[in-house]
Amino acid sequence: MKNLNLTLDEESKFERKMKKVINENKYMLLLEHEIKSYSGENIQVEVNALPFSIDEHKNIMLIIKDLTHKKTSEMAEKELLDRLKTDKIKTEFFANMSHELKTPLNVISSSNQLVDSLYKNGKIEDYNDNMKSHIELVRQSAYRLQRLISNIIDLTKMESGFYNLKLANHNIVNVIEDLFSIVEQYASKKDISLVFDTDNEEININIDKVEIERIILNLLSSCIKFTNNGGSIFVNIYDGIDVVTISVKDNGVGIPKNKIDIIFEEFAQVDKTLSRNTEGSGIGLTIVKNLVELHQGDIKVNSKENIGTEFIITIPKTSLTKEDYKEDKRIYNIDEKVKIEFSDIYY
Repeated sequence: MKNLNLTLDEESKFERKMKKVINENKYMLLLEHEIKSYSGENIQVEVNALPFSIDEHKNIMLIIKDLTHKKTSEMAEKELLDRLKTDKIKTEFFANMSHELKTPLNVISSSNQLVDSLYKNGKIEDYNDNMKSHIELVRQSAYRLQRLISNIIDLTKMESGFYNLKLANHNIVNVIEDLFSIVEQYASKKDISLVFDTDNEEININIDKVEIERIILNLLSSCIKFTNNGGSIFVNIYDGIDVVTISVKDNGVGIPKNKIDIIFEEFAQVDKTLSRNTEGSGIGLTIVKNLVELHQGDIKVNSKENIGTEFIITIPKTSLTKEDYKEDKRIYNIDEKVKIEFSDIYY
């Protein structure tokens, strides 16, 4: 008992319990205490008493049990529960913030649309096209703010495990090719050529169509931003046995070798000087990575400075059960969606 280094009060309780073990002849937990191991390390132990008799002599066996793993497990469980609680609070907070931010944003957008309508109908006098340029600037800024709010909310949901895909069977070739006619107008402003190619014209795969569009638009936006005037962007789809591979490649400024590992991290900026010339929040590629992984896929990047960057996405050809299928009731305008995704591109 001396090795346990008990206080006087603990010794008194220990002795009382020992007497109870003998008198009642039953197994009992005596105490939990911290002791020094042979290696000199402090460990938490549990001391139990087991009564037994030999030749009518009553004896007690003390069983000392190391609680290190139990305590570690309990701490891990507590940390997990605390994190889930924190994630729930964080998600609810951002959901409320989303509402609070979107409400005034909708007012700004609606007011700007009214001014635009009055301007187009000749109800507002314009001098040197100042009104027209300001209307467009407010519209683009509203789109950009809308994109930022949505990205922050969605990223929070993804990290908390509350973001779900609405999977259905789609021809991924059509999904991606349909975006090109809309994106071309943005690329043409920098005289950038868009080249699309595919192994097969029909590659049916279970995906969330809306989120695949979001992934491709985000990558194309990034390529346009960081490709110089007169450059090229190539999108290729490869039909494998078990996976579909999508390559989005440009011949732009490229990414420094020591920065490649951080581009998918939250709020990461490859180069702050470069980022000031090409606007962005630094969470677009983080969302892309999360969306690809929600499809059970993978995304990699190859890049060389002043040569270009290639994003390679692989998505497995998974089967879709009735439980996996979720009816998609989302209604959206693809032209509006492109404007939002490309809102941080300034020419």
